[in-house]
Amino acid sequence: MRHRLDEHLREKLGDTFAQNLKFEEGEWLDLKNLRKKFPSVYEENAELGSYDLLFSFSDPYKGLKAFFTKMVLNEDGSVNREIRLPDIASNPAKADIISCWDAYSIAANHGFPSEFSSAEFEYSEDRKAFVWIITDTRETEPDDPLMPRFNGTYKHIEMDANTGTVVRIYKETIAL
Repeated sequence: MRHRLDEHLREKLGDTFAQNLKFEEGEWLDLKNLRKKFPSVYEENAELGSYDLLFSFSDPYKGLKAFFTKMVLNEDGSVNREIRLPDIASNPAKADIISCWDAYSIAANHGFPSEFSSAEFEYSEDRKAFVWIITDTRETEPDDPLMPRFNGTYKHIEMDANTGTVVRIYKETIAL
């Protein structure tokens, strides 16, 4: 099982990145036993897979303290849910990210003052790439005047974490 997992991660991430990926924790769901003892619970969970694995990586020189991602394996070690990371093995440049400070600088050039901003590092499923999202922590008005304010509306800038190219600038209203 471990060999199969390591091989899959090396094929997707390349040797260097896969070696820097840290296993954090895992959880095993005994689906065979669950089916015997609790058939209705098994039916609800059968598609979940047997192994829920959490990984992390960091790049302190780029200002990235930690990024967490998970993947799910079936009982036989096959992939149930792919790890949320770019295909770095086929495009090694996807592992080379711009620094958090560069992301702040790019955001500042688009009207996001560093002293009022916070940064998040994410994986964009749509773009199949890492992104920096800088948020202006000061409340702003929603674009739609009829939108209830709930817990505030905030402006965000999302940029490709490899190139620094701005992907989009948008507002988000927090409704809890």
